[in-house]
Amino acid sequence: MNAHDAKDKQWVQPDTLTGGTSGGVTKPYGKGKRLIILHAGSENGWVPNAELVFQSGGTSDDYHKDMDHQEFERWFKDQLLPNIPVNSIIAMDNASYHSRRFEPLPTSSWRKGDMISWLVNKSIPFPAGSTKKALYIIIKQHKSKYLQYAIDEMAKSAGYEVVRLPVGHCELNPIEMARSQVKGYAKTHNTQFTLEALEPLVKDGITSRKMAQSCSACT
Repeated sequence: MNAHDAKDKQWVQPDTLTGGTSGGVTKPYGKGKRLIILHAGSENGWVPNAELVFQSGGTSDDYHKDMDHQEFERWFKDQLLPNIPVNSIIAMDNASYHSRRFEPLPTSSWRKGDMISWLVNKSIPFPAGSTKKALYIIIKQHKSKYLQYAIDEMAKSAGYEVVRLPVGHCELNPIEMARSQVKGYAKTHNTQFTLEALEPLVKDGITSRKMAQSCSACT
Protein backbone atom coordinates (compact mmCIF):
# COMPACT_ATOMS: atom_id res chain seq x y z
CA MET A 1 0.00 0.00 0.00
CA ASN A 2 1.02 3.60 -0.57
CA ALA A 3 0.81 6.37 1.99
CA HIS A 4 -1.65 8.30 -0.22
CA ASP A 5 -3.97 5.34 -0.80
CA ALA A 6 -7.50 6.38 0.14
CA LYS A 7 -11.06 6.13 -1.09
CA ASP A 8 -11.52 8.09 -4.32
CA LYS A 9 -14.99 9.31 -3.30
CA GLN A 10 -16.35 10.36 0.10
CA TRP A 11 -19.58 11.63 1.54
CA VAL A 12 -19.69 15.40 2.05
CA GLN A 13 -22.23 17.89 3.41
CA PRO A 14 -23.64 20.92 1.57
CA ASP A 15 -22.16 24.15 2.93
CA THR A 16 -24.95 26.73 2.99
CA LEU A 17 -22.56 29.57 3.78
CA THR A 18 -20.23 29.11 0.83
CA GLY A 19 -22.52 27.25 -1.53
CA GLY A 20 -19.94 24.46 -1.72
CA THR A 21 -19.45 21.38 0.41
CA SER A 22 -17.79 20.58 3.70
CA GLY A 23 -16.30 17.41 5.09
CA GLY A 24 -14.21 14.85 3.30
CA VAL A 25 -10.45 14.76 3.05
CA THR A 26 -8.22 16.19 0.34
CA LYS A 27 -6.08 13.42 -1.05
CA PRO A 28 -2.43 14.40 -1.73
CA TYR A 29 -1.00 14.24 -5.22
CA GLY A 30 0.92 11.10 -6.20
CA LYS A 31 1.24 7.76 -4.45
CA GLY A 32 3.54 8.65 -1.59
CA LYS A 33 5.87 6.23 0.15
CA ARG A 34 5.12 2.52 0.18
CA LEU A 35 4.30 -0.13 2.78
CA ILE A 36 4.98 -3.81 2.02
CA ILE A 37 2.53 -6.36 3.45
CA LEU A 38 3.07 -10.12 3.51
CA HIS A 39 0.72 -12.60 5.17
CA ALA A 40 -0.96 -15.99 4.73
CA GLY A 41 -4.42 -17.28 5.57
CA SER A 42 -6.55 -20.42 5.63
CA GLU A 43 -10.10 -21.48 6.37
CA ASN A 44 -9.26 -20.75 10.01
CA GLY A 45 -8.32 -17.13 9.33
CA TRP A 46 -4.88 -15.55 9.28
CA VAL A 47 -1.92 -17.82 10.02
CA PRO A 48 -0.65 -16.92 13.52
CA ASN A 49 2.68 -15.05 13.62
CA ALA A 50 2.90 -14.90 9.80
CA GLU A 51 2.31 -11.16 9.49
CA LEU A 52 5.17 -9.14 7.98
CA VAL A 53 4.70 -5.40 7.43
CA PHE A 54 7.59 -3.07 6.67
CA GLN A 55 8.28 0.27 5.02
CA SER A 56 9.79 0.23 1.57
CA GLY A 57 13.22 1.69 1.08
CA GLY A 58 12.84 2.06 -2.69
CA THR A 59 11.28 4.59 -5.01
CA SER A 60 10.38 2.33 -7.94
CA ASP A 61 6.75 1.90 -9.00
CA ASP A 62 7.34 -1.87 -9.03
CA TYR A 63 6.80 -3.14 -5.47
CA HIS A 64 8.43 -6.45 -6.41
CA LYS A 65 11.79 -4.69 -6.08
CA ASP A 66 11.14 -4.36 -2.34
CA MET A 67 10.77 -8.09 -1.82
CA ASP A 68 13.55 -10.41 -2.97
CA HIS A 69 13.83 -14.16 -2.66
CA GLN A 70 16.11 -13.94 0.39
CA GLU A 71 13.52 -11.99 2.39
CA PHE A 72 10.63 -14.13 1.17
CA GLU A 73 12.41 -17.40 1.89
CA ARG A 74 13.34 -16.17 5.37
CA TRP A 75 9.67 -15.39 6.04
CA PHE A 76 8.59 -18.71 4.52
CA LYS A 77 10.98 -20.69 6.72
CA ASP A 78 10.71 -18.74 9.98
CA GLN A 79 7.15 -17.37 10.00
CA LEU A 80 5.02 -19.58 7.76
CA LEU A 81 6.15 -23.20 8.00
CA PRO A 82 6.35 -23.31 11.84
CA ASN A 83 2.79 -21.96 12.15
CA ILE A 84 0.69 -24.02 9.75
CA PRO A 85 -0.96 -27.42 10.42
CA VAL A 86 0.77 -30.68 9.51
CA ASN A 87 0.26 -31.79 5.89
CA SER A 88 -0.88 -28.34 4.76
CA ILE A 89 -1.00 -27.46 1.07
CA ILE A 90 0.40 -24.00 0.35
CA ALA A 91 -1.10 -22.12 -2.61
CA MET A 92 0.92 -19.28 -4.13
CA ASP A 93 1.44 -17.53 -7.43
CA ASN A 94 4.59 -17.48 -9.53
CA ALA A 95 6.12 -14.17 -8.48
CA SER A 96 9.84 -14.08 -9.14
CA TYR A 97 10.75 -14.15 -5.44
CA HIS A 98 8.58 -17.28 -5.01
CA SER A 99 10.38 -18.99 -7.85
CA ARG A 100 14.11 -19.16 -7.27
CA ARG A 101 15.36 -22.30 -8.96
CA PHE A 102 16.70 -25.02 -6.69
CA GLU A 103 19.40 -25.50 -9.29
CA PRO A 104 20.01 -23.70 -12.61
CA LEU A 105 18.84 -25.48 -15.75
CA PRO A 106 20.80 -25.37 -19.01
CA THR A 107 19.81 -22.86 -21.67
CA SER A 108 20.90 -22.63 -25.29
CA SER A 109 23.43 -19.97 -24.27
CA TRP A 110 25.34 -22.34 -21.97
CA ARG A 111 28.83 -23.32 -23.05
CA LYS A 112 29.19 -26.75 -24.60
CA GLY A 113 31.40 -27.95 -21.77
CA ASP A 114 28.81 -26.94 -19.17
CA MET A 115 26.08 -28.75 -21.10
CA ILE A 116 28.21 -31.91 -21.13
CA SER A 117 28.90 -31.61 -17.39
CA TRP A 118 25.17 -31.24 -16.68
CA LEU A 119 24.30 -34.31 -18.76
CA VAL A 120 27.02 -36.37 -17.12
CA ASN A 121 25.91 -35.24 -13.66
CA LYS A 122 22.34 -36.33 -14.42
CA SER A 123 23.50 -39.66 -15.95
CA ILE A 124 21.84 -38.75 -19.26
CA PRO A 125 23.55 -40.48 -22.22
CA PHE A 126 24.59 -38.56 -25.32
CA PRO A 127 26.61 -39.49 -28.43
CA ALA A 128 30.33 -38.78 -28.34
CA GLY A 129 31.28 -35.80 -30.50
CA SER A 130 27.79 -34.24 -30.33
CA THR A 131 27.56 -30.62 -31.35
CA LYS A 132 26.31 -28.02 -28.92
CA LYS A 133 23.00 -27.86 -30.81
CA ALA A 134 22.57 -31.63 -30.57
CA LEU A 135 23.41 -31.60 -26.89
CA TYR A 136 20.76 -28.98 -26.20
CA ILE A 137 18.12 -31.01 -28.04
CA ILE A 138 18.85 -33.86 -25.65
CA ILE A 139 18.79 -31.51 -22.67
CA LYS A 140 15.35 -30.16 -23.63
CA GLN A 141 13.99 -33.70 -23.62
CA HIS A 142 14.96 -34.14 -19.97
CA LYS A 143 15.29 -30.81 -18.17
CA SER A 144 11.61 -30.44 -17.23
CA LYS A 145 12.16 -33.33 -14.78
CA TYR A 146 14.68 -31.19 -12.93
CA LEU A 147 12.60 -27.99 -12.71
CA GLN A 148 12.53 -27.48 -8.95
CA TYR A 149 12.03 -24.36 -6.88
CA ALA A 150 13.83 -23.64 -3.63
CA ILE A 151 10.57 -22.83 -1.83
CA ASP A 152 8.94 -26.08 -2.98
CA GLU A 153 11.90 -28.12 -1.78
CA MET A 154 11.93 -26.26 1.53
CA ALA A 155 8.23 -27.06 2.02
CA LYS A 156 8.67 -30.69 0.97
CA SER A 157 11.48 -31.26 3.45
CA ALA A 158 9.18 -29.95 6.21
CA GLY A 159 6.29 -32.21 5.15
CA TYR A 160 4.24 -29.71 3.13
CA GLU A 161 3.29 -29.32 -0.52
CA VAL A 162 3.30 -26.14 -2.63
CA VAL A 163 0.64 -25.73 -5.33
CA ARG A 164 1.30 -22.93 -7.82
CA LEU A 165 -1.51 -21.00 -9.47
CA PRO A 166 -1.81 -20.86 -13.26
CA VAL A 167 -0.23 -17.68 -14.61
CA GLY A 168 -2.77 -14.85 -14.81
CA HIS A 169 -5.36 -16.49 -12.53
CA CYS A 170 -4.90 -14.75 -9.17
CA GLU A 171 -8.68 -15.04 -8.60
CA LEU A 172 -8.10 -18.70 -7.72
CA ASN A 173 -6.32 -17.68 -4.51
CA PRO A 174 -8.63 -16.49 -1.67
CA ILE A 175 -5.80 -14.39 -0.21
CA GLU A 176 -6.57 -11.89 -2.96
CA MET A 177 -10.03 -11.29 -1.49
CA ALA A 178 -8.64 -10.97 2.01
CA ARG A 179 -5.97 -8.54 0.80
CA SER A 180 -8.61 -6.45 -0.93
CA GLN A 181 -10.59 -6.11 2.29
CA VAL A 182 -7.53 -5.19 4.34
CA LYS A 183 -6.63 -2.48 1.84
CA GLY A 184 -10.24 -1.31 1.73
CA TYR A 185 -10.30 -0.91 5.50
CA ALA A 186 -7.05 1.03 5.50
CA LYS A 187 -8.14 3.27 2.60
CA THR A 188 -11.42 4.10 4.34
CA HIS A 189 -9.65 5.23 7.51
CA ASN A 190 -6.58 6.82 5.98
CA THR A 191 -6.74 10.57 6.64
CA GLN A 192 -3.14 11.48 7.51
CA PHE A 193 -1.42 10.05 4.42
CA THR A 194 1.81 9.01 6.14
CA LEU A 195 3.30 5.53 6.46
CA GLU A 196 3.45 6.00 10.23
CA ALA A 197 -0.34 6.45 10.29
CA LEU A 198 -1.04 3.84 7.61
CA GLU A 199 0.82 0.96 9.22
CA PRO A 200 -1.46 0.63 12.30
CA LEU A 201 -4.51 0.89 10.00
CA VAL A 202 -3.23 -2.07 7.98
CA LYS A 203 -2.64 -4.07 11.16
CA ASP A 204 -6.11 -3.13 12.46
CA GLY A 205 -7.57 -4.36 9.17
CA ILE A 206 -5.72 -7.66 9.52
CA THR A 207 -6.60 -8.32 13.16
CA SER A 208 -10.23 -7.17 13.19
CA ARG A 209 -12.88 -9.83 13.60
CA LYS A 210 -14.44 -8.84 10.29
CA MET A 211 -11.22 -9.72 8.44
CA ALA A 212 -10.84 -13.06 10.21
CA GLN A 213 -14.38 -14.04 9.29
CA SER A 214 -13.96 -12.87 5.71
CA CYS A 215 -10.73 -14.81 5.30
CA SER A 216 -12.43 -17.92 6.60
CA ALA A 217 -15.43 -17.52 4.36
CA CYS A 218 -13.48 -16.94 1.16
CA THR A 219 -11.36 -20.07 1.46
